[in-house]
Amino acid sequence: MIFHDNEKKKAVDQEQRRELYSYLLCLHNAIEIPARNLLRLKEIKENKNIEYSLILEAYKLSEDKIKWFISNVLDYKNDSEGINACITMMLKHGINPAFQERKNKAKQEIYQTEMYESKTRVDMSLGDVARTKVKDEMDISHLL
Repeated sequence: MIFHDNEKKKAVDQEQRRELYSYLLCLHNAIEIPARNLLRLKEIKENKNIEYSLILEAYKLSEDKIKWFISNVLDYKNDSEGINACITMMLKHGINPAFQERKNKAKQEIYQTEMYESKTRVDMSLGDVARTKVKDEMDISHLL
């Protein structure tokens, strides 16, 4: 059982890494990302104990700043040093907001689940239903 869970984690990790790699290729308009930069991303993942998907979210949050930096400062160069500078920008401007956004989404999902469960429990309760008759001037039910 533990073996299967470990395999699933590895598969998810590989898929997230592929998504991040594809995103970086498009962002930097590159054919490949240098191994040095990939190693840095792996170290960030392991040292901060985060997933590649969070790194991808951080990139997307700081994408406008990074694109501006690539076009105006790097002059569209996609060498190792330029990509490394973009990784630094992602860490500076994107990682904490991405983490907070993910935390807020998790809280919201928990809240929605709790609300749904409590609503379902109330709807499914078989307790006595209080029925009150509405009294108004036009009601003649007492005469019948």
